[in-house]
Amino acid sequence: MKITVETPTGNHLFEGKNLEAKPAGQALKIIDNGKTIASFKQWTNWRLEQETK
Repeated sequence: MKITVETPTGNHLFEGKNLEAKPAGQALKIIDNGKTIASFKQWTNWRLEQETK
């Protein structure tokens, strides 16, 4: 699974098996296995891509 976060400074890609993106107020948190691995204060969009076999 992949999550791409679009920000004013560019795109940021995260890969993992248990990823989730959660808006928290105006921030966006990227969570992997229950731990926050990234937080964005300025973001415009995000998308989740499931891997297909």
